[in-house]
This record gives sequence, C-alpha cells and structure tokens, in this order.
Amino acid sequence: MISIVCSDINTGKSSWMRQDFTTRQNADGFLCVKVFTESRHIGYNLLHLPTGQECRFIRKLTDLESDWQEICQIGENYSFDARGLAFAEKIAENAIERKTGLFYLDEIGPLELQGKGFADLFNKLLLADIELMIAVRKPLLEKVITRFALKKPIIIEPWTGKSQIYAAST
Repeated sequence: MISIVCSDINTGKSSWMRQDFTTRQNADGFLCVKVFTESRHIGYNLLHLPTGQECRFIRKLTDLESDWQEICQIGENYSFDARGLAFAEKIAENAIERKTGLFYLDEIGPLELQGKGFADLFNKLLLADIELMIAVRKPLLEKVITRFALKKPIIIEPWTGKSQIYAAST
C-alpha cells in the first residue's frame, strides 16, 4: 500500500510525516528538513527518522560548501550532493533487508519525474513488500501517480484528517 501526503509547497507535509512517524512501530525512512544560517534558508538536509542522524543534501547555489559533491541541479537555484543520495539509498536498502513495515520518503518531485534524485530508490521500494508514505506537492500528484504507475494510492491531506483513495480525473 502507498499513501501520499499531498499539499502545496511549504504547507507542512514533512512536519506531518515526522509527527505521524512517532505514532508508528516498525517504521523507517527519511525527511528533507530545512537548513538555515542566521535565519536565512540555505537548503535541506536528510533526516533519518529513527536515529535523528542528518546528512546534507540540497543547497542553494549561493551556499555550496567547499567539499560539495554535486550530482545534479534543479532549476537555477538548487544543487544536490552525492553523499545525501547515498545516505538515502543506504537507509532504504537497510529497510528493505529488515522488511520494515512502513517507509517514509520525503519527497517525490520534479527531479524524480525526470528519472533523477530518488527515482531509482523509489522504484526499488515499490518492488519491496513495504508500505510507503511519500510526500508529493499537489500540482505534481497526477504526474507522480502516472510516472510511477501507482495503483490506488491513499491521498492524505496533512493536518486536516482527510484521506481518500485516489480516483483519476477524467
């Protein structure tokens, strides 16, 4: 089963998933958490939910560290570090090996629709016998469902208590 936490950008999908994780057993996964320097947003780290361990992952092009290992960029603003992707892949591989009951993945977005970022990792998780909870921005919902051939995902609107099985618009 796959659940999609779906809302617009900056509306609390990651925070909702972090809170939901605390209510679950046999769960694993990671979230993208905002990183600030002197109250200025500079990018995102990946947060491993069970351990609290973080790994840098995304930075604004104006805020790259000297040892940054770029694997790709999206738009004209953000760069992705190879170590963050490796961190996410290791978390997912360990969860698959341990047969984790529920895996959180934040997020499937424009990069994954291009076959980059977490696309391969997500496909591996889809083939594993693991329940998934992923974050998707509302404008990308139908594209993600189509691109990854998701069957009857449950759509969750964070903080509203609303959820429903996805029905394609015609």
